[in-house]
Amino acid sequence: MTCPAGAEVLEAFLYVTQDGNQSQFASFQPICDDTPHTFTVRAQAVGFRFHVGEAQVSGYVLLASGVSTSPGQAVTLHRGQR
Repeated sequence: MTCPAGAEVLEAFLYVTQDGNQSQFASFQPICDDTPHTFTVRAQAVGFRFHVGEAQVSGYVLLASGVSTSPGQAVTLHRGQR
């Protein structure tokens, strides 16, 4: 997803679901310059642990113009570095 150059982001977050469990919302700040960007965002599991395997990431971005999007994508979780 990209947003128009100069657009103001009012809200942006994502969350991860795995095996029926949902992480806390994790906020991030998109860069609006008509160019795709990659962000590292940490979504905290509460009351469960993520495990290696399939999961779903869902996001939400709301611009000051009122335009919003809610993309989602299947992902594979891997063991992280500590």
